Amino acid sequence: MSKKKNISIVVLTYNALKYVKLCIESLSRTSEVEYNVVVVDNASDKDTKNFLHESMLSNKIDVLCNLESNRLFSKGNNVGVKISPEESNYVLLLNSDVEILDPMWLKRLLDVHKEGITTYGACVGSEFPNRGDGYCFLIDRHLYETYWLDESFPWFWSITKLQGKVLSEGYSVQAISDHKNIIKHYGGSSGDVYKKCKNSVEIDLQKVKSWFGESEVEIL
Repeated sequence: MSKKKNISIVVLTYNALKYVKLCIESLSRTSEVEYNVVVVDNASDKDTKNFLHESMLSNKIDVLCNLESNRLFSKGNNVGVKISPEESNYVLLLNSDVEILDPMWLKRLLDVHKEGITTYGACVGSEFPNRGDGYCFLIDRHLYETYWLDESFPWFWSITKLQGKVLSEGYSVQAISDHKNIIKHYGGSSGDVYKKCKNSVEIDLQKVKSWFGESEVEIL
């Protein structure tokens, strides 16, 4: 009997075949942790869809969902969690432009994880509260399924709001700032479609502060 796969890695894809290939193929380097790979494709071009289909046939992807339209970040990831295997105790949202460098990347993340959220990547030093970035985002599944990503914020700020909610409920949020030898995030490979979305980039600072209250993200 195979070991229980207790982490669902949800990868949202939209074109950018070069980076999608790097992401999916480098995930196979992962060792020491049981996981499954769930891909939600946001209506990519033909070449990207073909690659994903082939990856499914070669068992590099466990669950594949092809959407008929681009539902962007929040809705797409929520779909991915809904269709992920029920036995998964954790969910990890992974951008499709992240390359795995260290086979122990996932074990390292789990080793420091406390009930709540742990990320590779930190947003610090701005006028906004310190927070974890969203490109490699680990969360206990029961917390994700309690709060979800707020789909009224179709892109970046849904991740920030979720962190504030988890903190306000007394759970941990940690962000690992230095991961240059563990994973590589190329950033922005899927284009700038998010700029056309309401609540994607510009947001009121006081609103963000209200999500966090007196709680703070721990920067590791």
